Amino acid sequence: MELCQVLNTSHRTLQYCFRQICQATPMQFFLSLRLAEARRRLKLAPQQSITTLALDLGFASSSHFSSLYKRLYAEQPSLINRRS
Repeated sequence: MELCQVLNTSHRTLQYCFRQICQATPMQFFLSLRLAEARRRLKLAPQQSITTLALDLGFASSSHFSSLYKRLYAEQPSLINRRS
């Protein structure tokens, strides 16, 4: 990992420090950023396709995206479309 080399630390140490500061693994943190971006985009353009949005943000499928979104925000991403 390039960041570990720059910081002159091991992958495990970097992961441990990241978790101490952010209360999440780097992967969990990155996932939460992607989901937050999805929520922002849905609020800006509620008519957009959930499938297109999910694929644009790097999710393998819209169903996988929707289940992760619902777990984090306690609502389906399609509900934003209906509210606006």
